[in-house]
Formats: sequence, C-alpha cells, structure tokens
Amino acid sequence: MTAGGSVPGVPSINGGQDGSSNPLRLGQQVRFRVVGQEGIAVHIGTSEVVGVNEAGALVLERAAAGDRIEDILTRLCQAYDVDDVAAVRADVERFLADLMAAGILEEAG
Repeated sequence: MTAGGSVPGVPSINGGQDGSSNPLRLGQQVRFRVVGQEGIAVHIGTSEVVGVNEAGALVLERAAAGDRIEDILTRLCQAYDVDDVAAVRADVERFLADLMAAGILEEAG
C-alpha cells in the first residue's frame, strides 16, 4: 500500500511540509447529524443526501471538528481497536475522496 495521496482527490496524509495533512471540514452548504449510530449529511446546494454507518459517522464528526486526515485515522483505529493504521488507510482515503467529490467535505486550509 502506498502512502497518503494515493487516491485521487484526497489530500496527502503526509502532504504537508511538516509531515501532516491539512485539516478537513464539512462543505459550507452541508449539514450533518448523527441519528442513532448512523450519520446523515445533506448538501443543501445539490440536495444530495449521504447516509453513513457508525464508522462513517465518526469520520464525518472528526472532519466537522477540523481534524487532519491522520488524526481521523488514529481516532478510527482507537474506536475499533485496530493496531495497524495502514490496514484501514486505503478504505478511509477512498471514502474521503467520495465525500470530497460530492462536496460533502473539503480541505480547510
């Protein structure tokens, strides 16, 4: 598996000069809520609705809080007791790429 930035549309996980990525945030026209153990993101401008499972809700919550990609990966691994961040990196990068392509997420900086 390659390092961050291997998925088009996703900022490099190790892309900054200090080895960090830019923080993420919800798109300006996006509203996000956790309902039960799942999450729902609505893009007001496009009327697109994205439903996510519990892990996806955690990713979106952390992005809404302004976390960097590597911080989101760390939190996700802690929440699901995963020792190997590399094991989930590609899946998270693809998920983030899909959310960024839909305008749900964007880079904050």
